[in-house]
Amino acid sequence: PEEALQLFTRIVGTERVGAEREAALDVVAACGFLPLAIRIAASRLAARRTWTVSVLAAKLADERRRLDELQAGDLAVKATFELGYGQLEPAQARAFRLLGLADGPDISLAAAAALLDLEPHTAEDLLEALVDTSLLESAAPGRYRYHDLVRLYARACA
Repeated sequence: PEEALQLFTRIVGTERVGAEREAALDVVAACGFLPLAIRIAASRLAARRTWTVSVLAAKLADERRRLDELQAGDLAVKATFELGYGQLEPAQARAFRLLGLADGPDISLAAAAALLDLEPHTAEDLLEALVDTSLLESAAPGRYRYHDLVRLYARACA
């Protein structure tokens, strides 16, 4: 979080961030602490002198619109995810979409297999393929999770 805030501050300016530190922390958290997302959000704010950090934080607070808000010029978080998603085989893409609908910080292999209506070994192969493409993370052996922004993209695809 501190490194993310430093990156955001370098782009937006110390004065603007210092006046609204909590809102700035909300922005970088909504960006999932990803440098690309932070750069985009900060660039949008820097280009809009009439916006406050709180205005940007409010725009990013709406999960349904967050990915659409994280684009500036030819930079877009969503476009990065689309590239990876477009390379998936149909079964992998289906698993990616369905797993995005599960609530909670992570999902067990057994729960994922049930959700996908697959045998555990088949589900594990799909999940591991998603880990290999960086669209899913291995939280621990037999447990998987999405980065927050990737989960939003998976839900939008579903």
